Amino acid sequence: MKTKAVIFDMDGVLFDTQKIYIETWECAANEMGIENIHDAAYDCIGRNRNNIEQYLKKKFGFEFNVDEFYSRKDVWFDRIIAQRGIPLKVGAREILEFLKDSEMKTALATSTGQKRAYSHLYQTGLFDMFDIKVTGNMVANSKPAPDIYTLACKLLKENPKCCYAVEDSYNGIRSAADAGVRTIMVPDMLEPNEETDKLCCGVYSSLFEFKKQLENELK
Repeated sequence: MKTKAVIFDMDGVLFDTQKIYIETWECAANEMGIENIHDAAYDCIGRNRNNIEQYLKKKFGFEFNVDEFYSRKDVWFDRIIAQRGIPLKVGAREILEFLKDSEMKTALATSTGQKRAYSHLYQTGLFDMFDIKVTGNMVANSKPAPDIYTLACKLLKENPKCCYAVEDSYNGIRSAADAGVRTIMVPDMLEPNEETDKLCCGVYSSLFEFKKQLENELK
């Protein structure tokens, strides 16, 4: 089927921020005396706050203070971003400009809440690059549930089979594939594995490489 739209995850796909998030988790955990946070941080890549809260309480106990943890890691994140800025992934601006010039529909499907997602998009000048934006607070169930991609396709008014999803995390890939969207992986913190090989129709080293694929399709 002809491609009608491309749906992008945000952190780890458009923004090189996953490493920063992992760093902030470790900083907050150190301040609170929490051990073994590293694996939890990786397990939660691609999930929204509600889902992460359930995960953390299950892993560390019901008494785990999620609000304090989030507050501390958000302070660290804002501090780091103020110093370094929001780094774009290689090819992010170029692929979005290409799709806009090609009049291809684009969407954002991120587990990040709307306030922070919109702030990052404005700061990097990418806000107007998307026809629709779906953020983590807009769906009941976070990635890896398919809700966020199902909603994105509905708002785009396109058949999922006519859309690509660009993801970097296992949770995001499961979400997109379960929604019936043709799923692309551009690895960031996590490497492809047997599951992603089955769920993805392509794995690309960068957004530039995926852009070449789209250019060939549109010839």
